[in-house]
Amino acid sequence: MKQANFLHTKFHLTDAQILSCLIALNANVDKGRLLQIGTGEGKSTIISVLAVIHALKGKKVDIITSSPVLAERDAKEKEKFYNMFNLQCSDNNDKSLYLAGPKKCYRKEIVYGEATQFQFDTLRTEYAQLNTLDGRKCEVAIVDEVDSMLIDDSSKIARLATSMAGMDQLHIIYHVLWNRIVYLQDKIIEINDKMYLLYGKIGFEEGKLILEYADEKGDIIKISDLKTYLASTSDISHIGQSMPENEELDVFIKKNLDIYVRELIKTSIKIPKHFVDFVDTQIPKWIDNAITALNYQKNVHYVVQEGLIKPVDYYSTGIVQSSTNWSDGLHQFLQIKHNLKMTSETFTTNFLSNRGYFTKYRSNLFGLTGTLGSEKAKQVLVDVYKVDLVIIPNLCRKQYLSLPDIVAMNETEWLEEICHSAMNESSKERGTLVICETIEHSILIAKKLQQDYRSSGIKLYTMNNMNQEKNVETVYPGEIIIATNLAGRGTDIKTDQIEKNGGLHVIVTFMPSNKRVEEQAFGRTARQGKRGTGQRILNAASLTHNQDFDTQKITQLRDRIEAEMLSTFEKYEFKVITLKDELFVEFCSLLNEIRQNIRKNIGLFSTIKNDVKSVFTNVIPSVYESNVLLSIEEQWAMFLRKIDAQKSSIDIEKVRKEYVEFRARINKDYSDDCVIKNPYYHIVIGNDLVINDSSLISKYKQVMKHFDRAIELDPDHSAAAFAGKGWLLLKGKERFIFSNKQDLDYKESAVRAFNRALEILSEEMAVLTSIQTLLQQRCPNINTALSKQLIQKINILGTYCNSLENVVTVVRKSQRLI
Repeated sequence: MKQANFLHTKFHLTDAQILSCLIALNANVDKGRLLQIGTGEGKSTIISVLAVIHALKGKKVDIITSSPVLAERDAKEKEKFYNMFNLQCSDNNDKSLYLAGPKKCYRKEIVYGEATQFQFDTLRTEYAQLNTLDGRKCEVAIVDEVDSMLIDDSSKIARLATSMAGMDQLHIIYHVLWNRIVYLQDKIIEINDKMYLLYGKIGFEEGKLILEYADEKGDIIKISDLKTYLASTSDISHIGQSMPENEELDVFIKKNLDIYVRELIKTSIKIPKHFVDFVDTQIPKWIDNAITALNYQKNVHYVVQEGLIKPVDYYSTGIVQSSTNWSDGLHQFLQIKHNLKMTSETFTTNFLSNRGYFTKYRSNLFGLTGTLGSEKAKQVLVDVYKVDLVIIPNLCRKQYLSLPDIVAMNETEWLEEICHSAMNESSKERGTLVICETIEHSILIAKKLQQDYRSSGIKLYTMNNMNQEKNVETVYPGEIIIATNLAGRGTDIKTDQIEKNGGLHVIVTFMPSNKRVEEQAFGRTARQGKRGTGQRILNAASLTHNQDFDTQKITQLRDRIEAEMLSTFEKYEFKVITLKDELFVEFCSLLNEIRQNIRKNIGLFSTIKNDVKSVFTNVIPSVYESNVLLSIEEQWAMFLRKIDAQKSSIDIEKVRKEYVEFRARINKDYSDDCVIKNPYYHIVIGNDLVINDSSLISKYKQVMKHFDRAIELDPDHSAAAFAGKGWLLLKGKERFIFSNKQDLDYKESAVRAFNRALEILSEEMAVLTSIQTLLQQRCPNINTALSKQLIQKINILGTYCNSLENVVTVVRKSQRLI
């Protein structure tokens, strides 16, 4: 092993690396083991040695990294090392759109990947029955930067998003809410130390505040001195309302939005019946997230790339989360904010928490990190993941000098201090790494530096999905790297070229959220016995929640807050996550039972020598099966939402009892053939039967049953069911001819069905036109992605309506010919 490593890296295994491997291999039989190894001690080498030993024992090894970038990098770097032992490795990143079937990477003995990717692929296999893992089991996990995944991401849950059919009917509510918030922004004003919501147009004239408003007749009335008018008038209901003195502005706005949107729904917006309860409970969440979207900043909380909103994990890793969508309407409000193409809100139906995933490996869970963190953090690791902890001594004494903290009083001074420090160290032919909290700050500092420093000496590393990491593999004399926390964890910057000048200088420009994030950031320098310095340069404006700017006190407060958060997680969140994981396993069992029953009933089971053999594997589900299961998933999503909606501590036994009732109800509804509650699924099944049976002689009644049930569930949102029924009545004449029971009134019935479909579609077009009007009030540009999407929807519906009108005309003509 030592010789192979030397041939691959030209370095011998150090005593610290050998000790780490031996301790990890001698872990307890019933527990996993986590190691704290100093930053720069060569964790990737230790991981590869452990992976080879376990793989040679016949185990499949999953190496879990903190980002997809690191997974791809490490898999490529270590490939030749593994090949020496006749072992193969790969990363599991989705290089293209994944649809179904085994991923080739899982046939390799060793697979690198981000935790979320492993979780998604597990869900694809165990829940969606896509056979993604190709039979691979959770045998051995080696987790790099284990503190990030098991502590910072302890409550993180990987979800495969599920869209509910018909959710696009609710888009009007998002637009109405967003327009109202934008409206309120301009209409709420402080006058005479009091807050007012005024309906008219506010302006200034001759140094005085004026208001122009329309009276009941529509005439424009002008108040030439608004300040005096409000002071002397008790009833202002004709021009607005005053905010109660004991009420916060945020509460006042939320109440106003709630009343406004509920009144609109009551009078003007038709909600699909199966969404009525959902909308009622969702309105407060939509209001909260509309306000959040208004306050969120581009290049801080998210980026906009390729017409998509992509969240940024700037609290911990700085990673742009390309595969993540925010829930409860937040993603949709951000799309409206930037006039992007809208997607429908998705729901959590299948998920796997970090706790649920990592505990699958049982005692074969091993982890390495440079920072296990505080005593409280260590205790949480031991309690939650059933592991023990070992701290490995450093091979060499660390040659690191921490420079005094600087707290600048405003942003201008803060930028000046950062640039001065970076240029001062770089002038000594050293290299400098500036770690920023957000992408926006990185760009701001880069622009400031470019005014006084050579552009060729400045490198930017803010995006994990644009190959920027290649720019920072090596730092040369005089270079300044400006990065988010992407560079603060797992990034090994080669400093050989600057060692003689003092090594790498690290500037952290914000107060890290915890001790571990901070130690990881400063751990980019003074690695493997080399020299380095570090310094925090903070902006007082971002420390306003502290009474003073004593950085020692601020650090102590931060650590206390983290300890309290970890205690809360262990007492409450962890129990809820565990409960959900357990219920999800039970729900998967229920879903598989129903899936088996459906396939058995439609003949996908064959009997050979009296043994019933399931042909589950790689069977493409029928449209009927898919839509029945989607309907059950929809009801499961609503069940989960009730758990999340509980504000006080959850009564676990009560929730378990409710799940038993939920399971019994689903089974009964399935047995009674009424498990589908969403009319759209009946329509999809009916249309599929029509397409696959051109004569409809055998399936006429079955198709008609699905269209009738859709109409029965929601007659106001079943245009396609009415249209399908009309077409079926006309097409079904062949069936009547064969049975000699043709209904002479079938043409009139078909016309009535087509006309009802046209009425519903006209209402839908009116809603889309209303959305278009709201959009044009905010943004007159008709070339935005959102505007084009609306125009396309209107055109498609218009074409469909024209087609139905033509059918009605043809049928009417045929009636006149009889």
